[in-house]
Amino acid sequence: MKAYHTYLKSLIAGVPSATSHVNALVTSVTNDCPEVLAHVSTSTVSGSALSDFGEEIAADVTLRFSRGASKPLTKLAAALSKLRWPTQADDAAATALPAAEQALLALHQSHLCKDAAKLNAEPEQEPPGTRKFLAHYTQASQTLNVAVANFTLLLSRDQTPSQAKAIASIDHLAARFASASSSEENTGSQEILAALGLSG
Repeated sequence: MKAYHTYLKSLIAGVPSATSHVNALVTSVTNDCPEVLAHVSTSTVSGSALSDFGEEIAADVTLRFSRGASKPLTKLAAALSKLRWPTQADDAAATALPAAEQALLALHQSHLCKDAAKLNAEPEQEPPGTRKFLAHYTQASQTLNVAVANFTLLLSRDQTPSQAKAIASIDHLAARFASASSSEENTGSQEILAALGLSG
């Protein structure tokens, strides 16, 4: 419990740095493919293709925002591996969390400019790169969500009154980081869309 609390505190402390990583992504897109989608019309572009491309952008922003979690995550994994859990299922839940997070962080960024150019050239079709990237990201993200839910259940199960305060603090830190990540995902995505010429 203490190790996870420390991990979440590290994530909160790293938010300014995480934001700078997102800003770097926005700058990269702005410099490499400015206004590439400026002439794409909503009347001609496939709605599903545009929606999936938006998801690709959001996922890329999330990956950039999470980049700084690597070192804290390594420490968390090491700490959890030293603990002894009552059952094999508990041990599996404890080890699955950092493994799932590491798998997500190991994903490569998508090729936004390449996929944007493809969408511009063939607006009625979803770019193959978008489809491939989202398939990997969605699977890794879903696996992480399950791992987080199982680990949270493990921490809260059979908690003593003295542990309730620590659990509440963990929930608060997790909510703070999730809020910061969601806010940056929204802001970064909008800035990238604007850089590509899709704002408004």
